[in-house]
Amino acid sequence: MEQVLDTVLTLCPQPRSPLENQDCGPSLVWLRRTDTERTHDKQKLTAYMESILPADRDAMDAARRRQAELAKPPGSLGALEDMSIRLAGILRTPRPRKIDRCRVTVLAADNGVVAEGVSCAPSP
Repeated sequence: MEQVLDTVLTLCPQPRSPLENQDCGPSLVWLRRTDTERTHDKQKLTAYMESILPADRDAMDAARRRQAELAKPPGSLGALEDMSIRLAGILRTPRPRKIDRCRVTVLAADNGVVAEGVSCAPSP
């Protein structure tokens, strides 16, 4: 984990000029952080990562049993059923009610589809 943190926190160099990264606005302001601030960031990130508990297996088992009792064909919701069971484990309750703070991360890659001519966007 130490090596991953070092890599993440050091691959973001200081800007060469005050105008660099300005077009990205506040989203890249963290690139201008000092070494002391980066050390503090690393400590906070390490503490946060170490506070993450493993999923609660009992809650996941209870959620899995509940999925089996619902009036629908087993597995008919596909990955959504798996996600609901995982969410039950993360939130440590078989029937999560409310999610107050939600984040969505979208990741994408050019895995060769551009070369096949089936992509709607050109490769950079």
